[in-house]
Amino acid sequence: LFRSLCLKKGSHFCETRKSTSSNCGKMGPKDAYLVLYNVACCLGWSAVAALSIPSVLSSFTTGDLSNVNNALASVYGLDGVAPILFWVQTAALLEIIHAAIGFVRSPVIVTFLQVSSRIAAIFAITHSPESQGAISIIYKLLLLKL
Repeated sequence: LFRSLCLKKGSHFCETRKSTSSNCGKMGPKDAYLVLYNVACCLGWSAVAALSIPSVLSSFTTGDLSNVNNALASVYGLDGVAPILFWVQTAALLEIIHAAIGFVRSPVIVTFLQVSSRIAAIFAITHSPESQGAISIIYKLLLLKL
């Protein structure tokens, strides 16, 4: 797959590595690690979505907006959602390291601000039992990140 993408004229993958068509598409250890990291994060977010969506969709049957808000607020209390969400967001700390060591071309400060704000929100929800049962705009925004 990478080879076919890479052989396209003007491919970003080849241009950033200044590679020839003979070694184009060969994935190095860094690229393999980044693919595995992203697959793991994608699986985590998919698990959160798979556990959350049925609860939210069931609230639409009544047509009452307050039921949707209550469903969104109670998603965090569903079995398995909180730990998965916590670990997927905590794994995002690696994004800061990736930017700092040059694995990705992202500004370190911007990455730090984005990741730290999401982790702070998760930490606040995790350590505040009253927020887990209340309608929380923070949690709704985190779910919208999906």
